[in-house]
Formats: sequence, C-alpha cells, structure tokens
Amino acid sequence: MEYSESYFRKKANMKVMIVWLLICLILTGAYIIECITGKRTLTYTIVFLIVCWTPVILAFLFIKLKGLDTTYCKETVAVGYGLFFAFVALTGTSQLTCMYVYPVSSILTLYKDKKLMIRVAILNFLLIGVRLIKDIMTEGLTPMDVTEYEIVFALVVMNYLGYVLSISHTVESDGALLSSVKANLDRVIETIGHVKKASNAVVDGVTVVCELSDENKESAEAVVSRMEDLTADNLVLRERTASSMEMTGKINAQVENVAGLIQEMVTLMEQSVNNAKNSSGQLMTVVESTNEMGELSTELEKILLEFRNQFNMVKEETGTIEHITSKTNLLALNASIEAARAGEAGKGFAVVAEEIRELSEGTKASSTGIMEALNHLTEISDKMTESITKTVQLINEARGSVDMVSESVNAITEDSIKLGENVQVIDTAIREVEDSNRNMVDDMNRVNEVVELMTERIATADDTTRVMQSKYGETSNSILGIESVVKELVQQLGEGGFMSVEDLKPGMHLTVEDTDAAAVYKGLISAVESKEMFVAEKLESSDGTLECKKNKNYKVKVVVDNGVYGWEQAKVVYKKEGRYAITVVGSPQVQNRRK
Repeated sequence: MEYSESYFRKKANMKVMIVWLLICLILTGAYIIECITGKRTLTYTIVFLIVCWTPVILAFLFIKLKGLDTTYCKETVAVGYGLFFAFVALTGTSQLTCMYVYPVSSILTLYKDKKLMIRVAILNFLLIGVRLIKDIMTEGLTPMDVTEYEIVFALVVMNYLGYVLSISHTVESDGALLSSVKANLDRVIETIGHVKKASNAVVDGVTVVCELSDENKESAEAVVSRMEDLTADNLVLRERTASSMEMTGKINAQVENVAGLIQEMVTLMEQSVNNAKNSSGQLMTVVESTNEMGELSTELEKILLEFRNQFNMVKEETGTIEHITSKTNLLALNASIEAARAGEAGKGFAVVAEEIRELSEGTKASSTGIMEALNHLTEISDKMTESITKTVQLINEARGSVDMVSESVNAITEDSIKLGENVQVIDTAIREVEDSNRNMVDDMNRVNEVVELMTERIATADDTTRVMQSKYGETSNSILGIESVVKELVQQLGEGGFMSVEDLKPGMHLTVEDTDAAAVYKGLISAVESKEMFVAEKLESSDGTLECKKNKNYKVKVVVDNGVYGWEQAKVVYKKEGRYAITVVGSPQVQNRRK
C-alpha cells in the first residue's frame, strides 16, 4: 500500500469523530436515565442534550463542507468537545465529571500534534480550576472533595504528560524511521536504477534473441522445406537411378549380343580374306593361262600364215602330213585343255580346238584323200584363218577382261584385308565398350547404394531438422514469455528512471489521440508541474490544433529513448498561447519497444 497523507488524515478524523460520537451517545444515555430516575431535572437534561449534540452536528457539517481530509478537523473537535466538557464540568455534582475529557483527549494523540495536546491540557487545567473555585465559593470543600481534586489533578497531569511524551516519542521515532526509510529509499532508488538498466539490457538482449530465434525458426522452416524438396529430388534420383540401372542392364545385354555378332563377323571376315586370297591365286593362274593362250594364239597365227604361205608346197610335202597332223592333234588337245581352263571365255576356242582335233583325225583318217581335198583346202584355210583371227580377238578381249577381273579381285582382297583389320579394331573397341559397360553397371550399383544411403541420411536429417524446428518454436515461445515478463517489469520500473510524470523532460515528443474523432495531435513537452500533470505545446495535426473537450479522456503517448510509453486515460485542458495542461494517473505502460 502506498503512503497517502490525505488518506491517513481522513482515517484519523473519522476515528476521532467516532469516539466523540460514542462518548456523546454514552453520556446522553446516562443523563436521560438520571432524568428518568429523578436525579436530573428535565430542563437540565434538555440543556445538556443541546450543549452535547450541537457541537457534534456543527462539526459534521463543517467536515461535510470542507471534506473529511481537512486539517481543521482536530481544531473543531478540540473546541466543540471543549465547550461540551466545560458545561459538564461546571454543572456536574461530582468531581468525576472531569474524567469525561480523557476519551476524546486520548484519541487526539492520533494527530501527533504536541502543541495541540499542550493547549488542550492547559484549557483542561483551567476548567478544573474554575470548578474548584466554584465549589469553594458555593459549598466549600470536604476532606473527600480535596482528595478527589488531588486525584483529578494528578490524573490530568499524568495523562497529559503521558500524551505529550508519547507524541514526542512517536514523532521522534517516526522521524528516525523516516530518515532510515529515506536512506534506504535512496539505496532502493539506486538499486532500481541498476535494475532498470539491467532490465533494459535484458529487454534488448531478449529482443535480439527473439529476432534471432525468429530468424532461426524461419531458417529451420526453410531448411525443412529444402529438405522436403531434397527428399523429393532424391526420390526422383532414386527412380532415375533404378531406371538407369535397368537401361544399363539392357544396354549391357545388347552390347554382349553385338560383341557376339562382331565375333562372328570377324570369323566370317577372316574366312572371306582367306577365300579372297585363294581366289586371287586362282585368278592369277587363269591370267597366266590366258597369257599362254594368247602366246599360243599368236604362234598359231604365225603357223597358219606360214601354212598359207607353204600351202603351195603341200603337194610336194605330202609326206610330212602325218607329222603336221600329229602336231595339230597335240595342239588341239592342248587347246582343249586351255579352253577348259578358260571357262566361259574359252568356249569358242574349245570349239575351234575340237574342230582342229576332228580335222586332224579326219586328216589322219583321210590322208589318202588329201590330194582330193587340196582343191577345197584353200577355202577351208581361209575360213580357218578367219576363225582363228576371231578367236585371237576373243582371246585378247578375254585377256583384257581377265586383267580387269584380276585387278578387281586384287582390290577386293586388299579391301577384305583392310575390312578385316577394321573389324579387328571394332572388335577391340566393342570389347572395351563391354568392359566399360560392366564398369558402368558396377558404378551404377554403387551409385544406387549411395542413393539408398543418402535417402536414409536425408530422412534422418529431415527428422532432425523437424525436431530443431519444434525446438526453435519452443525457444521462441519461451523468449516471448521472458520478453513479456521483462516488458511488464520495464512497465513497472520505467525506462531510464521513467517511473512517473516527474521524470518527463522538456523537449520530449508526445502524441494526443482523440479516439472519437480518430485524430492524432503531435507536440512537445514544455514543463512538468506536478506528479500528475505536465504541460505540452503545439498539439497539432493535419486538420488543425487540438480543441479540448471537458471531462473527455484522451490517449497520450511519449517517446522516451528507444521506447514509446503511454496512458490510456488522460485529461487535456487548454491553458493559453498554444499550451495544454495534461493530467494523468499512475505510471505509463510500454506501448511499443523498438527493436
């Protein structure tokens, strides 16, 4: 509970008035009973009631008018009850009526006013003295009366002395306590200053940590998103790897098939090369035979020319026919052999050879009739010469064709050899491709294993990242809780000593918001007049200056260092020359803290 002088003054006034009211009620009851029993007259009782209650009623009216916290309440009680006590003390029949002063006088110690208590004591002594003089002058004093007055004076002296000493002690104790409190308050204020600085540092640190936590949380969310993308990509990679392995297996099978086909081709090419070499050799033999046939044809032509030249000598050398016939027969036999060797190209020559052979046999058979056929030999010789000429031409043509075929066969042989060499190179390359493909299959198997391992590790990393994300969320929530607690502490302690209106400084910027009109007015603080009021000037907005409304609440915000502090309810009163008096209650709240 905060100390309020007004509050405790009201409380003291209330207690004093209650005690006064109670003593009046008690005495009223007692005097009415005495009136009923005949100890008091009705007139005296009425006068007593008037004197008793009139000061009380006037005191209550005064307090109602001035307020319960008025500083004059103690004076009113002292005077009002003093008049009533004087009436009772002077009109009473017993000295004990002097004791009526103690209940109210004792309660006056609540005010801790030593001077007031001394004045009341002096007046009390005077009233007792007046009563003593009255008793001496009217009835005289009996020994019992003297004893009662001695007791009364002793009690009054001791009571008021006790009151004064109690008040002095209480004031002294309160003063010492207040000094101690002030000293402790200074230390508390200094400690609060350190706490405020530490709180500001903590708030700044928490703010930075909160921002970092938010950034880390966003980073963790980004990592989770990237991990999800990576997981999806890895699944695609896994599918592609599996597909690649399947395709690689197919390619490997095809390469093995191609390798087998190439091997067969190599074998066939080797056979082709061997066959081409054999064909080339046979063709060379045919060429040689054809050349021999050409030479023989040339010789035959020469012989025929010689035969034609010597035809005229036939008649004379008939004896040599047998010899010529045998040679002709032998030549025909050789020609037949050579024609058989020449194949299709020697068919014509074979016919001629056959005719020569038949002619030779006919000549041999009809050697006796040669002379008869000599007349026809010229014609036959001409025909034979013509046929031989044609045969020679055919042999020459066949020889050229055979040469061309030989060249083609040689070219084919060379090409076959080169083709064989190239096929060997292809076979070697295919074998290398096959080895490379096997290596690729092994590599793809390893890649698949690595992809499987990556998938497991990515799944683990994804779980870890999600755990990190949840931890970042918990950390962010904890930091927000810490920030809320520290923010509340800063609201209670203030910013840099900013705990009340007295800590505001001239030149600070502020805004006054009219929520009904949805308008915000900006200005500067020019002075601080009390704990609850400060002065601002130039409260203006784009629509003009602030026009204050009576009993209207405004929202006020003040910029202090790196914070914005405000009051939800404030009264604004226009003073003069663009100056406004702003009244607020309590400490401000943190409206916003800049990060």
